[in-house]
Amino acid sequence: MPTPPRPESIAQGKRLRRLRSLLHLSQAEFAQAMDYSRVSVNYWENASNGGLTSDGAMCAIEVSKRYGLVCTLDWLLFGNGAPPYFADEMRLVDFSSASSHHAVKHQAEIVLFKKQQPNHVIYEVEKSNAVFPFIPGDLLGGAWVDASQCAGQEKFLALIETQQSPLVLCMIQRKKDQAFFKTNIQENKQQLIVLDKFVEITRWWRPG
Repeated sequence: MPTPPRPESIAQGKRLRRLRSLLHLSQAEFAQAMDYSRVSVNYWENASNGGLTSDGAMCAIEVSKRYGLVCTLDWLLFGNGAPPYFADEMRLVDFSSASSHHAVKHQAEIVLFKKQQPNHVIYEVEKSNAVFPFIPGDLLGGAWVDASQCAGQEKFLALIETQQSPLVLCMIQRKKDQAFFKTNIQENKQQLIVLDKFVEITRWWRPG
């Protein structure tokens, strides 16, 4: 009788699948980029044969970097820290300057992001709710996702709707089904809430 996969291997597989989906790569494409077989990627994502290896995780992170996707080994293996996000080496500039080549370039990039994400949200971080690693003025890009489809129970930053504000940047952690712990970063207090949906942050631009 085969040994059932460990819960941590299942969680790692879900996080690896999430990483691959952000890159819009098939298992075969992801495997080719990592110089592994598609079977290996399939085993890792489905927690088969021991699940994701440390070497495989590090290779996946290196491939993600080529696509501009930032992911840490701590998150991929253990679910700790911020989830993967896209970050530009170039900084955003004032879009109001039509003569600026960089302004046109970055504006086009955001337009492309909106086209690729039908349920997109572009959010500007305010001083009142700036959370590390974000600072006031940062632009966050993301898309609405169904809370019931949230995988794992790690903490992550997201945008949620509240009675006081259309969108609030906060730390959330799934408890069960659509029940989540919402952490007040400033006061370090937890509150149990029910979410139908939230904005998963996948893109990050810093003005300057």
